[in-house]
Parts: sequence; structure tokens; C-alpha cells
Amino acid sequence: MMSGFDWSEYYNLALELAGETSEPTCQEAKQRCSISRAYYAVFVPTRDRLVTILRRRFDRKTVHRDVRRELTKSFDPDWNNLATLLESMSEHRNNADYDAHLKNRPEQIVKLQLAAARSARELIPKLK
Repeated sequence: MMSGFDWSEYYNLALELAGETSEPTCQEAKQRCSISRAYYAVFVPTRDRLVTILRRRFDRKTVHRDVRRELTKSFDPDWNNLATLLESMSEHRNNADYDAHLKNRPEQIVKLQLAAARSARELIPKLK
């Protein structure tokens, strides 16, 4: 049985991103990082927008769930669509960040994640 992702590749990627090495990092580490960062590129601006609109802060321990819950409670379809996109993106991020074996090929998940991020980033400014 394959052992799955070599987590030390994240350290190698960190070195590469910091300019500390010229050694190439494995593609899967980059893809997993891309999946995770795409989620946060959507999540944080959404959270910040909701803080402004709702005039409330979210608890750090439950912020991800609470942001999606606020979006789902709304009758506005843009909010609901954003909640659905965030839920899907969150599942992919969790899989990439915590599981040695991805549910799909990394390049397939990256494409899905980036498409969802593009759609979500169009919705964020529409939140009122």
C-alpha cells in the first residue's frame, strides 16, 4: 500500500517560497498548497465583508462554520451560493491539509478549487 503524501515536502515548499533553496519542490506539495490558499483567498474577504455588514465579530474557534452558517441563513441567493462554494472549498482544503491520500487527483482538485474561487470572488462584492 502506498504511504501517501510525504509531509516533509511542505517544509521543502516553505524553503522554496522563502527563497532559501533552489531545489524544486514536488508538484503535489504545490498543488496542495494551492488548494489551501485558494480557500483562504475566498474565506477571509468573505468573513471581513460579513463583519462589516453584520457589525459583529466571529469566534476564532468556530469562525469557518459560523461564516458559512450566516451565509446560509440569508434569503439572498448570492449569500447562499457563496456558502455552497465555501463549503465545497473547505472540504477540499481539509482533504489537502490533513489527509495523506487525496480523494481525487491533485491537479483535478486544483482546477475545481480555482474555478470555485473565481466564482466566489465575484460574489463577495455583491454581499449587502
